[in-house]
Amino acid sequence: MNGGERGRKELASRLLEDLLLYSIWLLGLAGGIGVLVGKGWSRPALELFCWTLMVLVVLSGVRRYRAVPAPRLMLGISLAAFIVPVIAFCIATILTLRSDGVVKQLSSAWRILAG
Repeated sequence: MNGGERGRKELASRLLEDLLLYSIWLLGLAGGIGVLVGKGWSRPALELFCWTLMVLVVLSGVRRYRAVPAPRLMLGISLAAFIVPVIAFCIATILTLRSDGVVKQLSSAWRILAG
């Protein structure tokens, strides 16, 4: 509010990003709850959330890194300390969701509901 015209433009440009991020988090929440309940649609929803989260985290990290003037060593280290575990967790989730047991269990739950 007190940043003047430039501050207002920055807030307006981030509004769309924040709305997209909020919708992605809701998709992840719905997918996670769906997996716990055993819904067949939850596997692709949660996988889409993980892929999107990985892309957004990397893009956000690159954007923050480029926005800061040199030297950026400590910022790079702190970004890597945050980004690497998030990506590792997302990859582990995707691999787990693609495992035969999960696919079989969620597809059988889908057949029970459909049939």
